Amino acid sequence: MGYLMPLIVLSAFIGLLTMQAHHTQAITPSVQAERSELDGHAFLAYRDAVHSFVQGNPGFTGSIPSSNFSGKFPAHFLQNAAHHVSATSSGSGRIITCYATLSAGALHAARLASDNDASLGVSSGTHWVSVVDATHAEPLVIAIPNGNAVSVIQIGG
Repeated sequence: MGYLMPLIVLSAFIGLLTMQAHHTQAITPSVQAERSELDGHAFLAYRDAVHSFVQGNPGFTGSIPSSNFSGKFPAHFLQNAAHHVSATSSGSGRIITCYATLSAGALHAARLASDNDASLGVSSGTHWVSVVDATHAEPLVIAIPNGNAVSVIQIGG
């Protein structure tokens, strides 16, 4: 009988530790979920940075030098992100295409943070499909790998 009491106490203690560990895991977001959310927000900030640059340089076409972005975005994000600014057919407007290899969770986080912005979508061949209206494909002005997150914005005519 004297040896049963310590075993009962030990079993109860291990059970409590197990329950605490499970509770901690259940309420703590995974590292992957946190990174997805950060990457989604980084994509929106990247798009906004490119947009701001183009507004300040209305005649610009091409790609903004990467040095303009270093230190402002996580290195792992910049390795998977790119953009291109092209002139509209009239020459007076600009089409800003930003894209990145993002997880589905990161694209979802970007969509939620942007309040379902229709300029966000996914590339598919030479087209992209908005996350808001997935039934209508729009042409891309540059080749983007399939499945990349895309933001396409036109400024002017």
